[in-house]
Amino acid sequence: MSLVIIADDLSGAAETAGAFAALTGGVIEVRLAGASGVLTGPVAVDTHSRAATPDEAYSAVASVLTEVASETLVYKKIDSLLRGNIPVELDAILDSGRRVVIASAVPRVGRTVHGGVVHVDAVALHRTAAWDAEADTAPTGIPELLGEICEVIALDVVRSPALHSAVRSALDRGAVPVCDADSQPDLDAIARVILALDGPVAAVGAGGLARSLAGLLRLESAEQNRSDTVERVCVVVGSRSPAARAQVEELVSRGVPRIDLHPDGVIELGSGDCVVTLSPVAAWTEASVAAVLRALADEVRRTGAGLLLTGGSTARAVLEGLEVDRIYVQRELEDGVVLSVTAHGVAVATKPGSFGDDECLARTVDAMRGRT
Repeated sequence: MSLVIIADDLSGAAETAGAFAALTGGVIEVRLAGASGVLTGPVAVDTHSRAATPDEAYSAVASVLTEVASETLVYKKIDSLLRGNIPVELDAILDSGRRVVIASAVPRVGRTVHGGVVHVDAVALHRTAAWDAEADTAPTGIPELLGEICEVIALDVVRSPALHSAVRSALDRGAVPVCDADSQPDLDAIARVILALDGPVAAVGAGGLARSLAGLLRLESAEQNRSDTVERVCVVVGSRSPAARAQVEELVSRGVPRIDLHPDGVIELGSGDCVVTLSPVAAWTEASVAAVLRALADEVRRTGAGLLLTGGSTARAVLEGLEVDRIYVQRELEDGVVLSVTAHGVAVATKPGSFGDDECLARTVDAMRGRT
């Protein structure tokens, strides 16, 4: 079976491709929006639509789907915290004639779904601080986010022989099944049902469902040149999540210099590892962030550093500054952290901003430097 992954940001595309690459032993291409080429799969596409307008997000996903054969399995990667343009992007998938099954849990990082409500470490999403950096408030559950079109498949059904018939019945009624899950075996069961469905299908989930599908699919991916260990790492952190801030502080405590970028400042990376952040006191605009990350890319090109990029928009901006329109995912370093290489052999690790414990970035730097 062929596979096309569609994600709304680069770190999510790489994370999902990494789950499949881990099981195939091959390399999966991740394309930034605008990269050309036939989508025969396995391939992942970053539509760069997390912060787009709803119309732009719909069009971005619909455009990708026009290049995907009906017999290809579509994996729509969504944010496990339900951020982004999820409703309209699912509309684009449904309008393409595909049936959709949703299972957004990622149990290995404490993100589960009960009664259609996302939980983070057993606390309902809307009662956590996970959306504190967002302009809106978190939805109380997937039913609120999607409306009457969805039909929750309760956990006791997911764990019973009735799962297949429950999913099929919901689809026959024109509904979108939203499956509860709080363990990887739950997601394994859902993945088996998805693969048994007839006709064009899209699986919708975060990293957990991808891992279950990867264990069932037999994918062949081409080998590409693999990156060696690097002599220095430039860590670029655009995410302002509490997890990302704590990871930066851990790097600094280990002696890694921190470079705070300012809109009009001069960028000098020095000669060793460094961690680069956007100054929290500066008056940033979308244009000034893009400009300073392009300037950073020029400095990275000059120094030949490997890159560790945290936050999907940050990763994309830096790679665009390097004139990179695709990367090749090699392997997972740990949950959500993926090592890739560009066509020119530059090592690039990516990580969603909200993932990982305090030492996650430090461990990744060590892995890229060959110290683990």
